[in-house]
Amino acid sequence: MKKLLLLLGVCLSSTCAFSQSFMHGAGICAFFESYKDVDMSTAVGFTYSPRFNFVEGESMSVSVGIPISLAFSGSGQYNSREGASEDFKLGILINAPVMLNLNFGAGSSLDNESRFGGFIGGAAASTGAPPPTSSIRMAT
Repeated sequence: MKKLLLLLGVCLSSTCAFSQSFMHGAGICAFFESYKDVDMSTAVGFTYSPRFNFVEGESMSVSVGIPISLAFSGSGQYNSREGASEDFKLGILINAPVMLNLNFGAGSSLDNESRFGGFIGGAAASTGAPPPTSSIRMAT
């Protein structure tokens, strides 16, 4: 118990010794999904990625972030003689993992001027993507 309290005290004091900052970014995403008895499909969408750097150094930082992705997929048939089919299936995917990252180089902090960087980390995620079974009736 004493070791745990000592470790907790060291971690809390080290976070006070370094600066803290909020960073965010946006981009596009692609997901490739496959379900039992359903063909593989691709979903394309947008990602917003906020993160909080709670330990920052000159060239590295440790952060917690929640990159939220919203993507859409669709399927249908089109025949040049008959036009579009009446069954068009739409799929929606939402992905919101909680990530803990060790960032280094470019983008690791607001003050880092490096041109190269990256991150190493892990996440716990919950992805909501029911199989695209709902049909939308297309007007022809």
